[in-house]
Amino acid sequence: MTMRTKAVGILAAACLAFLAGGARAQTTPDHLKCYKIKDPAQHVLYSATLTGLRPEQGCRIKVPGSLLCVAATKTNVSPPPPGGGPSGTNAGMFVCYKVKCPKVVLPAVSVRDQFATHSFTPSVAKLLCAPAVRTTTTTTPTTTTAHPTTTTAAGATTTTAAGATTTTAAAATTTTAAAATTTTAAGGTTTTTSPVGNAACTQSLPNGCGAACDDPAQVCSLVFNPATGGVACTCVTGTVACAGGAGTCSGSAACPGALTGCQSCPSASPCAGMCACF
Repeated sequence: MTMRTKAVGILAAACLAFLAGGARAQTTPDHLKCYKIKDPAQHVLYSATLTGLRPEQGCRIKVPGSLLCVAATKTNVSPPPPGGGPSGTNAGMFVCYKVKCPKVVLPAVSVRDQFATHSFTPSVAKLLCAPAVRTTTTTTPTTTTAHPTTTTAAGATTTTAAGATTTTAAAATTTTAAAATTTTAAGGTTTTTSPVGNAACTQSLPNGCGAACDDPAQVCSLVFNPATGGVACTCVTGTVACAGGAGTCSGSAACPGALTGCQSCPSASPCAGMCACF
């Protein structure tokens, strides 16, 4: 994912938009709700040239972060504001850092949001907010391998090996493996049954995540893994799956954790053109 940054002027406008709104429900999380944080990241001082209202060279960016801003919706605002501000798309997630830039003369700015029309002249940049994704923990399925067992009885032979069971009788042969069950009758008819439940969910790609999960309270969603940069189908709690081929990505679709949402995959990502949990 291509990283981009936003200066404090953009953050201020987004925060004003979050505070505004009418009585009707808002479905698009196009506002930013910011929390003060204690970031355990190592202390580092970076130097950078930042654009914004004016290009500024020699700006210093202080890590760790001071704010966490996440996409949010709003309802039941009272009294109703005058409106007039724009509607946006999913605002995403940002970590904001304190910045200090050399003094420059900044232009006057006029903006309009859902509260009012504002005219002011900014003084100095205070924060730089960088896009972020919530990290997730990927659980690797545990496989139990039994010792091979062979039992020979009158008229039939049954062999149980690691990961598969094969039964040979006079009438039919049945082979059950981790991916599917295949039954061949005496007349040559073969029946294949696809896997179900959580196993089927993990095998859904590249055609999307459409399998049913073992737990009826879960659905098979496509989840981004920031540790590997890839995506995988995963059973998560919810009723509407966030999955490949979902079309319009629903922010209310099932995703792991409170700070992830169902979003369109970036064009440079392995899930481009699909919806996934970020």
